[in-house]
Amino acid sequence: MRANQLFFLMLLSSLRALGQQGINIECISSFDSLSGRVIYSKANAMPEYIGGTVELLRYFQKFYRQPSDPNDFQGSFHFEFVVEIDGTVSGIRIRNKNLKEKTPAEKEALRVLKNMPKWIPGRCDNELVPVKIQLPIKF
Repeated sequence: MRANQLFFLMLLSSLRALGQQGINIECISSFDSLSGRVIYSKANAMPEYIGGTVELLRYFQKFYRQPSDPNDFQGSFHFEFVVEIDGTVSGIRIRNKNLKEKTPAEKEALRVLKNMPKWIPGRCDNELVPVKIQLPIKF
């Protein structure tokens, strides 16, 4: 139980930047060769989990199950995913990891992310755009 509480406290501190709405920032995009399309890394209005950071934390608390192996404690994850123009999440991955290297804790966190409800999509110049989100989580 203590590991789960620590996980969620660190997740909260990792998500500070996601809640910074209303700041007029320049849109930055690049061509993603894997998907064959333009994806934004910054948008005037960044994507936001419906209900904000607090609701995202509640979602993780409700669905993340710490693997039973006590030796499977991990210090940090660095997730990347795209919030699509319809609010769905795609391309979820852990940076610098391939499928065979993933620990049970990472697989569980990916499972939870893949089942997330829709987000409020990002906007650039009042147009819906796909935005890549980087979500570091440290314990």
